[in-house]
Amino acid sequence: LGLMQTPGRTWFDRSRWRARVPGIAALGAFMVAAALYRGMRHAHIAASEMAGGRALREALIFSPRWQGFWLWAAEGVNSHIYIGYLLPLLLAAGAVTLFLRRSPESEPRAGYPRWTMAVLAVSFGGAMLLALGGRGPLDGLALRMVRTLIPPYAMIRQPAKIFVLMPTLIAAAGALSFDALVRSTALRRRGAGIAVLVAVLLVLAEYKAQVRPTICLLADRQDAYAAVAREDESAGQLPRALVLPIWPGESAEASVYEYFAQQYGIRMINGYSPVVSREYVEEAFRRLESANQGYLTDEQIDYLLSIGVRNLLFHENAFPEKVSPFPVSDALRRLARHPRVEPVVQADTVHAFRLLPPVAKKVPAHRPPVAFPARRFELEHGLKEGGETQADPEAGGGGFLRFVSGASKDAFVETKPARAAPAANLAWWIRSRGHGRVEAQTFWGEDEIGKQRVSLDDDDWTWQRVPIPDPARYDQARLRIEPVAGKVDLDLVLLVAGDWQLAPEKPVEIAAADLFHAGYTAEDGRAVVFRRDVDPLAAVLYGPKLPLAKGTYRIEVLHASDAPAGSELGRFNVRLSERDEAGWVPVRSGEPAGMEWVQEQTLPVNIVFVFERNHDMRVEAVRITPVARTSVSSTTGEGGSTESPSAR
Repeated sequence: LGLMQTPGRTWFDRSRWRARVPGIAALGAFMVAAALYRGMRHAHIAASEMAGGRALREALIFSPRWQGFWLWAAEGVNSHIYIGYLLPLLLAAGAVTLFLRRSPESEPRAGYPRWTMAVLAVSFGGAMLLALGGRGPLDGLALRMVRTLIPPYAMIRQPAKIFVLMPTLIAAAGALSFDALVRSTALRRRGAGIAVLVAVLLVLAEYKAQVRPTICLLADRQDAYAAVAREDESAGQLPRALVLPIWPGESAEASVYEYFAQQYGIRMINGYSPVVSREYVEEAFRRLESANQGYLTDEQIDYLLSIGVRNLLFHENAFPEKVSPFPVSDALRRLARHPRVEPVVQADTVHAFRLLPPVAKKVPAHRPPVAFPARRFELEHGLKEGGETQADPEAGGGGFLRFVSGASKDAFVETKPARAAPAANLAWWIRSRGHGRVEAQTFWGEDEIGKQRVSLDDDDWTWQRVPIPDPARYDQARLRIEPVAGKVDLDLVLLVAGDWQLAPEKPVEIAAADLFHAGYTAEDGRAVVFRRDVDPLAAVLYGPKLPLAKGTYRIEVLHASDAPAGSELGRFNVRLSERDEAGWVPVRSGEPAGMEWVQEQTLPVNIVFVFERNHDMRVEAVRITPVARTSVSSTTGEGGSTESPSAR
């Protein structure tokens, strides 16, 4: 771009080339330094999970949609590529003026501004295509081509990072555009400067409207970390810990752990690195991943003790759904009741546990409550052979999969694998209808551990509960359904632990701590505490994500706060899909918060509470009270349990 600004007749002027030497030398030095740095890092990268580049599906996860270029108040990765309205308008106006304007004879020719603008326009377009990643035109053809032509580019998993070039491109294009606009009008000197200033201020105002800057106040103490450090130091050992949830090593979630670990001098097994070694993934993450779900074998605990790790630190409010198929309460409950794990202290959102030698503690018998499902499988989108996908507004996700006996050979549908820990009360819940039979096969890893025939005889959607035999290890669970006879429609599958009544005869009270939540569990083990200075203005509590029989229910959020009576604490609604945003009910201090909910379809219900951050508060429970209900039938698979009736 710099060379293109040279007037054509002075291109070979020696004095001009002598002036270019420092810039060319600096560019050359930078390229040499980059090559040397890459050579130094090559061995480390070659031994990492990044070797050979990241999978295209990983880049697709972080790929924004094209609407993000202009979408007002976009969220997530879509907001990373916002260009807006005013800036493209100004650049386009300048470019058109530049190409249409004819320079006066007396004006000396200064370089090639039109060619420069053309190069910048192509650069803009290329950056925008690459920023879309796998969601670009032709299934991300631009990204795939660049990954092939420039192999190191395959290591980038966030395609929008190409927008780091935009400030440079915008500055150059803006200078040319403003120059063309000013020269083509009567604006001169002061008038031109004012026009440029006004345009820049308007662009900045538009961009500012897209950003909500916040200040993050880092905590100056964390008593759970302090307790771990103090205990190890008093025993003459270097403080070490496994911090949960454990990630594959490249998640920014670990920045919270690293901050507290630095404060108290604790060495962690797990942290963060942009380039993660295969050794870490296999020997740390995969080996200990089951601890995220509160499941630890004697072999795992012995391994941790052998390398000097005697403590677990568990961050309750950093537990997204991808970590476990169930809420955080299920993992905490498992750890607290483990015969070789002892709770030490809970400091707000962090729980500290101590690992014990093989002398087991006594654990009394206990029947855990329902563990609500974070895994929902829409079968029309599953791995399948045969079957016909059909639309239906009464189906989850708006569609279902129909199988007709004899229509296709070796027909089946299969859920995606879900990593799960052993439990005695696991079950698949299948939403289906029709007249016929299917065979449900449960696979744990590569082993088939259960097979059950399920008979269907209903024109309405019903739920079938298929128990999962107690598996012997932590592994990937999946369900395979094969049609046997008749015509059957398959909608969705849930992975559930525990018993849930589709048609409750009396009020059901769900402890807030057993739902999906941010904040932290109160001392009573039931309520969840939210603090205005810590927790976000967002959906901080939701669930149960399980179905109810058709009918009318009273839904209540039980809460408490020291805020003045009538103060706005938050709001909640009930929804059957992520798109439902209507029907918000205010939650105010000192006032009951409830609504009547008409369950028209037997789809999973999600009660969502949004914290307004006006005052500290606690949510005690969610209460579901049946008001009126339609008829209910008890339907299970052949040989199955009748504990959980299905609803018409």
